Amino acid sequence: GRHKKVKILKFKRRKHHMKQMGHRQWFTEVKITGIKA
Repeated sequence: GRHKKVKILKFKRRKHHMKQMGHRQWFTEVKITGIKA
């Protein structure tokens, strides 16, 4: 599945410039069916 979208804001000083990026991290779903001790 995927996580919720994370907004990344980059702001440069002295230049009125803002960049907005959307980022979604992939994660692996792990099902634990049994634990061997």
